[in-house]
Amino acid sequence: MKAAFDHIAQHYDGDFTNTLVGKSQRKLVWQHLEKLVNSEKNLKILELNCGTGEDAIWLAQKGHDVWATDISEEMIICVNNKANQYDLAGSVNTKASNIQEISEVFKGKEFDLVFSNFGGLNCLLPEEIAHFFQVQLPNLLKPNGRFVGVIMPQFSLFESTYFFLSLQWRKIFRRLSRKGIEAKLNENISVITWYYSTKKVQKYLSNNLQIIHQQPIGFFLPPSYLNSSLEKRLKWFKQMEEWEQWAIDMPFLANFSDHYLIEIIRK
Repeated sequence: MKAAFDHIAQHYDGDFTNTLVGKSQRKLVWQHLEKLVNSEKNLKILELNCGTGEDAIWLAQKGHDVWATDISEEMIICVNNKANQYDLAGSVNTKASNIQEISEVFKGKEFDLVFSNFGGLNCLLPEEIAHFFQVQLPNLLKPNGRFVGVIMPQFSLFESTYFFLSLQWRKIFRRLSRKGIEAKLNENISVITWYYSTKKVQKYLSNNLQIIHQQPIGFFLPPSYLNSSLEKRLKWFKQMEEWEQWAIDMPFLANFSDHYLIEIIRK
């Protein structure tokens, strides 16, 4: 998996971060994070699967100290380059680290916020994500600390409708597979991915963790692999963005979207 993400690091911003879908979905995530980080208090933040550092830079610009981690050393190089570009090297620390080892890497440290964007946790096997929520996360959060994760659920209405209309019927319910499935990062690279509903996440939580918020990210907005088809339909895309703002207030839509955002508090 490390090699796969190393391979796409230099092109990731062009392929996702700076696309219509990438920008719009990230805007929804930041819209929620604003409520947690827009304060005078200096927060200690740990980001998992940070990618090229787009979120880490944004969080640091809000005045917070960020540890940005990713399994890919090439991604970490991109983060460091951005931190230097924005003169934020003092606020953005980086570490190449596997999520499965994260509590050992930061043993003895507690954070106000642990954050994982855009399906990083979907790269974990069921037993691995259960261990993350039951053992690792409680040790990483301060009392009343928050975890915000953006996870891919087991069903996406938009995706399944697209597969139905394009006659790719075998893929309509692909996310429901009990086995990991291949998710393409580009034409040549793919990773094995598992999909988790909010109910499954709830089942994995330790007793001192509680879900306090969930919302769809991409109920009306399409999956990123459909981005190119929307670049010529900007009016339609703007309409989708307006509908998405309506959808985020409907928590039950979380399990029918491309991703969902979930907020968890350590009691």
